[in-house]
Amino acid sequence: MAKRNPSNSRASRYPMAVFAWPTSLRSSGRSPSQHERLFVDAYKTPLFDLVEMVKLGIPAEVIAQLAEHMRIPPKRLTDTLGLSQASVQRKVAQQRSLTTSESSRVLGLVRMIGQVQLMVHESGEPEPFDAAAWLAGWLEQVLPALGGRTPAEFMDTAEGQAMVAQLLAQAHSGAYA
Repeated sequence: MAKRNPSNSRASRYPMAVFAWPTSLRSSGRSPSQHERLFVDAYKTPLFDLVEMVKLGIPAEVIAQLAEHMRIPPKRLTDTLGLSQASVQRKVAQQRSLTTSESSRVLGLVRMIGQVQLMVHESGEPEPFDAAAWLAGWLEQVLPALGGRTPAEFMDTAEGQAMVAQLLAQAHSGAYA
């Protein structure tokens, strides 16, 4: 496995068309719409480019920022994604990136927020709507389509996230799930 060269910035390693992490996802004092483009861009980014992003690693500090944006405690987010909070905190302190597996789960959630934001936008009523906060609440709802389980119970694997994203798409299209 190739080691990452810390001297290379993320921005310089991505082609111009590729979604790139901002320096901050912090939502303090900002309207939800200021970050909606970030989430939609992540959802629309070609999978080939997302694979590269995951391999480079998502900055660990994104976990706390994403939790803040979703209006949930970081512990709840790490538990939902099957991440060790202690490990994430250690990586933040050391200014390290998440592992490939951890990055994949975080990016999957970011893309799901983008999916919800795009669905609302396409419905013709995009304002005001906070897709990140809405998704955080929806993930905790018991759903018959999931055998009486919550979507959050499936967010710790890529396959589970794909299933939850498909369920969202079915709900949007009006298909019985």
